[in-house]
Amino acid sequence: MSKKLVYLMFLIIILTGLLIASTNVHRVEAPSATIYIRADGSIEPFTTLIFTADNITYSFTGNFNASIVVQKGNIIIDGNGCTLSDFVSGNIVGFNLTSVSNVTIQNANIIGFGYGIYLESASQIVISGNNITYNEANIWLQDSFENTISGNTLTYGTEGIDLFSSSGNTLLGNDMTNNYDGVYLDSSSDNSISENNIANNSRYGIYLKSSSNNNTLSGNNITGNSNYGINLFSSSDNTILSNAFYSNSMAGIYLSRSSGNVIRKNTNSSDSQHGIVLWDGSHRNIVSENILSLSNWGISVGYSDDNRILNNTVSHTEVSGIQIQYSCNNSIIANNMISESILYGISILSDSEETRYNAILGNNIMHNLIGIRMVRLSGNIIYHNNFVDNTNQASISNSTNIWDNGFSSGGNYWSNYTGVDLDPDGIGDTEHVINENNTDNYPLMGMFSDFKATSEHHVQTISNSTISDFQFNGTATSFNVSGEDGTIGFCRILIPTALMNTAYKVFVNCTEVSYTLLPFSNSTHSYLYFTYSHSTQEVIIIPEFPLSLIILPLFIMTTLLATIVHRRKKST
Repeated sequence: MSKKLVYLMFLIIILTGLLIASTNVHRVEAPSATIYIRADGSIEPFTTLIFTADNITYSFTGNFNASIVVQKGNIIIDGNGCTLSDFVSGNIVGFNLTSVSNVTIQNANIIGFGYGIYLESASQIVISGNNITYNEANIWLQDSFENTISGNTLTYGTEGIDLFSSSGNTLLGNDMTNNYDGVYLDSSSDNSISENNIANNSRYGIYLKSSSNNNTLSGNNITGNSNYGINLFSSSDNTILSNAFYSNSMAGIYLSRSSGNVIRKNTNSSDSQHGIVLWDGSHRNIVSENILSLSNWGISVGYSDDNRILNNTVSHTEVSGIQIQYSCNNSIIANNMISESILYGISILSDSEETRYNAILGNNIMHNLIGIRMVRLSGNIIYHNNFVDNTNQASISNSTNIWDNGFSSGGNYWSNYTGVDLDPDGIGDTEHVINENNTDNYPLMGMFSDFKATSEHHVQTISNSTISDFQFNGTATSFNVSGEDGTIGFCRILIPTALMNTAYKVFVNCTEVSYTLLPFSNSTHSYLYFTYSHSTQEVIIIPEFPLSLIILPLFIMTTLLATIVHRRKKST
């Protein structure tokens, strides 16, 4: 097959391993080239090395060289720790399961075949607890569905597990190390790959290609693979969730021509060129809540549009926390924490001003050499970001972009802004000039924070305090504020009127304080501004007439009327 040409060098390593392994195998009985477990349960030709008392459970009694063809379903094949190998007979397949269902293969050592276990048009097969090694493909599924592969050790193959045109399979808790690829999916969808250890493979940990869609890759430990931990090529609508990546040379996750995928809650650290890459036509992906550190680039996007990069934590990168380049449009980079990059927090560059209509908002960009770099791009909007203690807050060249969202909403917080707020409304009275073509007209006087109160509504604050422990209990909004003792703190809070009505009471440490309802409040949003003395204080905001205070008297009155009516009926 053509794959052998591609993997020639890797197969040489496998063959060398086979020679070594062959010297360590227990005594092997003389082989019969092919052994059949027939549809009627018989074993042909008969061998004492496989025992069954009921034509349901088949147990190995020793080690042997052979190929086993399984033609009967609803059986269990227990290897009992024995070895099925191919050092003499030249068999291509260890176990061959074609057009059968409900077969379990467990506790076997399978060594030295072209295919360790081969499934074609097979379903409800369980492959569990086996040691499968030094096969070209340790496990191969072709046109097979609803099978479970769990708890196996799969090493020194071109692939640990291959899936071709196979769907609905579960790969759970396997140890796949020192293969060419750990898991290889081609045109395979709706599979679950979870809680596997996938390490030290010569190319990819997991490779999805050619319309392998709607797969879930979750909870895997993916470590030390020579190129990418997970590689998606022309594969869409997959979920990559809560995997741990460590020391994969090129990238933890790499997408090329792959759209509509969700990459969420993964961790990547140490010795990778990239944490996550979206490249070459990878559109409409969501990258959220990942924790990425110690790579050259945390998140890289190129030649890809309409992506969402949200709520990630990216730190200690060599070059850039988030990098967008080469014609990327209509993306949102929001609510990320980006810190301690040796060069750039966010870097956005284009060779011909083709990167535009992107929104960069609500990010914390802290302690980088340069907070944000923008080169040769226009038409993007940047607001509600916190630029804190970067050596150079912004480096802008050949670019003209928008740096605020209008007066009521405001622009960005710049820790080096020296303007004042005499109004006071939380917005600086003078603009913040970035360069001759870029100005934040409405710089914020404190850091911006966004809190999810309900699934539909957010509460936003601008404050010179540290805000923590935000809560909304259905009636009241509460949070803590802290700052240097003895200084004056302020908070401007935006409250959707759908959460609370337009008349409020504000309490700081149980003492009611006065507030200003800012003039740009409207029927949908209220803007409140109030001050307090700094220490650690609890702020509680409630409606002036909480709904519960109205409902309770009505409930009491209704109950009383019902009681009177009941008594009158009883007396008549």
